[in-house]
Amino acid sequence: MNLFEIVEKFNENLERVDNLIDIYLNKLQGSAPGKKPIHSTDILRVAIVMLHASFEDFLRNLLILNFPKENEQELNKVPLKGTGDKNPSKFLLGKLIPFGSETVESIIDASVKEYAVRQSFNNNADVDSVLQKIGVNTKNIKAKYYDDLQKFIQRRHQIVHAADRLQTGTEGTIKVMSINMKTIRKWRKTVDLTARDVITQLYDTNL
Repeated sequence: MNLFEIVEKFNENLERVDNLIDIYLNKLQGSAPGKKPIHSTDILRVAIVMLHASFEDFLRNLLILNFPKENEQELNKVPLKGTGDKNPSKFLLGKLIPFGSETVESIIDASVKEYAVRQSFNNNADVDSVLQKIGVNTKNIKAKYYDDLQKFIQRRHQIVHAADRLQTGTEGTIKVMSINMKTIRKWRKTVDLTARDVITQLYDTNL
């Protein structure tokens, strides 16, 4: 997958996020003022999860495309494909038997791909680590977008791992967190602009 294809896939995924938002606005929001029913706003929670998945997929694909394979230190962090080894510092020679006559280059490529697919992005540190690994200068991106990215990623975590519920009060009362269109649109824009800044930096190196 080249850079153009990665960008195209990312934009298609953003359209899916936009479609979920449109369904809420046109079908579920209603005209009555006040707090909206949880069953109606749940589609906005799905939109947040989809937005995060789109961003993760974008970053993983960029990692596959731009992994610094000439950097021995970085390559040593990648386990051999198919081993599932959490300690990639060494492997027995017998592990190479399944690869038959494959070239070293193809084995490295396959191992990097498997490694990248397993990466998750649960905070800004995860995002920053991968961006720097693939040669992106994150100084300006960090200043402009990381605060909102962190809030967005934390909310996605809250939705996925706690169904967006919070335990409050001394009696352990459970309530669902409120959600609004303004915040979702802001996060959608933040993710899009972050991706655009990253793509701009990588464009010349991927021609």
